[in-house]
Amino acid sequence: MLPTFGNGDVAILGLGQNHLASEDYYGISVGGMFQIKQLIPLSNDKVSVNSSNPDFLDYTAKASDLKILGRVVWYGRSLV
Repeated sequence: MLPTFGNGDVAILGLGQNHLASEDYYGISVGGMFQIKQLIPLSNDKVSVNSSNPDFLDYTAKASDLKILGRVVWYGRSLV
């Protein structure tokens, strides 16, 4: 999810926050692959799934189809 999160960055997920409460960054599982995406709740059980990386398209999904693992509560990166 470059440029927001880069290779080697460390993210801590709040595993107790595994439901979509507000617009924020969440760790999700899509087809068994871990991803960090910005999720924005829409109406009628819909969610906008956004990436800050222009190589990946944003899309809309049913909230019930997403496996939300937790909200990103902290991240950090090495300075060297």
